[in-house]
Amino acid sequence: MTRLRRFLTHLFLGLCLGTAQLCADGADDAFIRIYNLIQQAEAHRETGQWSSAREAFTEAQSGLEVLRRNYPTWNERVVAYRIRYVGERLEALKKTPEALNKPSTTPATSAAAASNAPPAVALAPNGEVVAQFEQLGLQIQRLSSDKQLLEAKLREALSAQPAPVDPREFQSAIERITALQTTNKVLLASLEQQQTERRNLVDKVVADEARAALDAANKSLLEQKVAAGRIEKQKQEIETKLKSLQAGPLQTLQKENSTLKQQVTELKSDTERGKQVADLAAKLAQLQISLDESKKRNSTLTSEKTGLERQLAELQARTSEESLAKIRQLENSLALAKANAEHNLAKAELIAGTLAKEKQTRTDLELSNQALKTKINDLTRGAEQRADAVKTLETALAVEKAEREAVREELAATERKLASATTAATNTTAVNASVRSTELASLRSEVWKIRASLKEGSSREAELRTALSTEREFRERLDREKAALEKRLTLALKAGPVLETPVVVKDTSKALAKMETRVRKLEEERDALQQRLQKLTQTTKHRLSTGATWRAVTAREQIEEFHRRRR
Repeated sequence: MTRLRRFLTHLFLGLCLGTAQLCADGADDAFIRIYNLIQQAEAHRETGQWSSAREAFTEAQSGLEVLRRNYPTWNERVVAYRIRYVGERLEALKKTPEALNKPSTTPATSAAAASNAPPAVALAPNGEVVAQFEQLGLQIQRLSSDKQLLEAKLREALSAQPAPVDPREFQSAIERITALQTTNKVLLASLEQQQTERRNLVDKVVADEARAALDAANKSLLEQKVAAGRIEKQKQEIETKLKSLQAGPLQTLQKENSTLKQQVTELKSDTERGKQVADLAAKLAQLQISLDESKKRNSTLTSEKTGLERQLAELQARTSEESLAKIRQLENSLALAKANAEHNLAKAELIAGTLAKEKQTRTDLELSNQALKTKINDLTRGAEQRADAVKTLETALAVEKAEREAVREELAATERKLASATTAATNTTAVNASVRSTELASLRSEVWKIRASLKEGSSREAELRTALSTEREFRERLDREKAALEKRLTLALKAGPVLETPVVVKDTSKALAKMETRVRKLEEERDALQQRLQKLTQTTKHRLSTGATWRAVTAREQIEEFHRRRR
């Protein structure tokens, strides 16, 4: 009986040790279960099942938190990476509207989802490995149930009152115990083998994730090199353009304006464009420094990449514990390299934006000079139009003077007729008195109309003289403005290149705006004067034609018409 109790005690201790080992393997089982949940969530996300994917990711996140809380020293970097990855997926799913909870049918969406998937998805274990883990889990559950049953039997055996033991039953019990021990050893060996395979699989997953992270870092480094090359090419193009501008047609202007070098030097220190050129040179130097720093960082990243590749080769040849330590160091190095690459990319974009802005500034200055030339041409055409308008007014004034002289002569002739008719009326008989009175009334009416027409002609002549004087003043003003603009443009051209010799850009812009306002105002005045001139011309023509028609019927013809009617 004592031997039986001792044997049962040893058996209980062995089962307890097996239970402790199973508890140690609980972290691996939990991680495998969480890993399967993540794979299911990725599958739901790729097929557009957002709710199922969100639930699976949430459950995986909770499992990872429990795993980290219960086993704080088990693969900290792997657990942290998975928690961060699941959190990013949940944040992305929160931005997805519930109305889109249906599978996407476009290949572009599937391709985008596949491209956005993390490297761990491509490293998922195949179906055979998952099936093996499920079988291992079932075996572990069976062993746990067998252990619990044996513990219950042991407790019953220890608590029961010892009874007389038959030697044959005792021998059969010893044989059963021996068989159970053999079975337990076989199961423990199988369990150790399965645990070893599980640890190797976990190490493989971790190593694959590290390799994928290294590939991502290599890709980022390659993109950074391409961006740096593009920036270098843009810099060379800008330097080539600057050299071509410096060595181009502007040399002719510099030779022609050699006598104005002292004045140009003073303008450089007083004008705003000199500051712009100095700022541009300083910015170009800063861009060169930034580009050199980017090259240095790229070389540093290249050396870091070589070191990471060497570390990865060492990682594959070492044990799992050393691999995990190297993976931690590798992740830190990759994070630092990624941050440096993003910083260099931001600097490259800033350099490109600055170069584009400086190029736009130079283009704006060239357009300003071109606009000044255009305004001078417009003023020249306006002056020519004013000259034509002055000639037209002078012609109209001469015609008006000639018409007034003709009207005065006609008035004098009519007054003479009226005087002779009045003298004749005093010597006529009573029979012809009525005829003479009618003729006198007609002559007086004609004299009154001629005087009124003469008065209107005088007023029109005054208006034409006023319009002519205004037009001449306007033309003189246009000539002065044109001369001022030509002088400014000449000074601007003598000042030299756009990027080297400054010109008074601010004053030129203000003067140009003022000239535009004056030109618009003068054009409005010109239009008003043209309308007045057209109106006066039409009125004069109408009244002249009316007067000619009226003057065609003379007093003698009226008297003859009167006699015909009496007869």
